Amino acid sequence: MSSNVPRIAVIGGLSVDKKRLSRMFLSSAEEDSKLKTPPPLYTLGGAGGNFVIALGLIDRAYDSHTHVDFFTRVGHPPPNDLHAKIAHQLATEILAENEGITHIETSRGECAIAFNDIVEHPGGRFALTDELTNTGDLAYGIEESIHTVINGTDLVFVDPRKHRTGPMGVDAAKQHGKLLMTDWGEKEWPDNPELANAYDKILRNADVVTLPTDAVVKGMAPNVVNPDELFKRLRYEYGAQNILMSNGGDHARALINGQEEQIPVLRHQGDKYANGAGDTRNAGVIWALLRGHDTRSAFKFGTDVASVKIRYPRLEWADHLANDLRDHPLFRSSGTESFPGLSLQAGN
Repeated sequence: MSSNVPRIAVIGGLSVDKKRLSRMFLSSAEEDSKLKTPPPLYTLGGAGGNFVIALGLIDRAYDSHTHVDFFTRVGHPPPNDLHAKIAHQLATEILAENEGITHIETSRGECAIAFNDIVEHPGGRFALTDELTNTGDLAYGIEESIHTVINGTDLVFVDPRKHRTGPMGVDAAKQHGKLLMTDWGEKEWPDNPELANAYDKILRNADVVTLPTDAVVKGMAPNVVNPDELFKRLRYEYGAQNILMSNGGDHARALINGQEEQIPVLRHQGDKYANGAGDTRNAGVIWALLRGHDTRSAFKFGTDVASVKIRYPRLEWADHLANDLRDHPLFRSSGTESFPGLSLQAGN
């Protein structure tokens, strides 16, 4: 690799996930049971947290480096809230341990971070998640910080659920000519006008949209799976030029520079540990784009990274990634020896 390290700005949320592993299938119907599991693994969760951790693990697998400017809320835990204090300490330590991540605080004052219990098992996961309602004030000068940082990055990733800072990231990406990617997964279009306007702005300006087949956009019935309508609305009503839509099993449906294609998915018949697979896919797509690969190659690599991720629990996939994808066509094409810049140009 060149000494020129790619940079990405990420605007997203995080949680702290306490991950345990069970070799048994679990369901919510199981009662009065006691399971012995290996010691828990504490890691970042949430769309932003999963993504930045996955990007770092891909870097580790391929001995590469990516710098992440991570705009997210950690804040200060409320007094006398031991649960929030533990989550805050863990989040702060995990961020500090990852040298490739620069945390940029988006809020001021008190806030609690979700501290979730995740049990991964051969059929998926069983999750107990904190229900939090705090919002908090934005940090002073955050919009200026977003513009300054994005001006010096190569790509911007926005979690649309960050409805206050996300649109700031959109404006900065457009002003400075940076590629903008988002991951859309909402199953209901909000009635709240502020949320709806923020979501609409992010989707209309994204150069790359990744999403599952069960998401909905404006004008669709809530909680009704209709991938054909979803794809059509994104393409024709939102003007999306690059879409990667997957249900996690069949071939992914893609729009690449306005042309519809299918992205083959690596088949896996064994146990499946799908927690965070979509965020891992996004990290793979961006890792490839940052190294100058074309959109099709990046979509294929991200999809295949996610296929490796589901074979192994917790973060074990990173130890197998390079070997499991050792013959991947991405590494037979140009763009891996240096950092030539993004093949996909910003702007729809």
